[in-house]
Amino acid sequence: MGVKDYRVGETVKVVAGDEEIGFARIESVKLVRWRDIKDEDVIIEGMKRKKDLKRELNRIYGKFDEDSLFTQVIFHMIKKKR
Repeated sequence: MGVKDYRVGETVKVVAGDEEIGFARIESVKLVRWRDIKDEDVIIEGMKRKKDLKRELNRIYGKFDEDSLFTQVIFHMIKKKR
């Protein structure tokens, strides 16, 4: 489902929809099961409630269950596209 192979320190292109936002450096990467996602994780993803995050992830990945794995990537923008 949402399992990706990113490495801490790697520089990646950030894309939202079809728009390139810029480049970022990955600060941390962790695999997390949906059932283990906490309020802090929801806030990091820019949402207020877990059910809002679930709705967004359902839109991106399709239906998933409590055991589904996701890759949480925390990054720092290093260059924004103008």
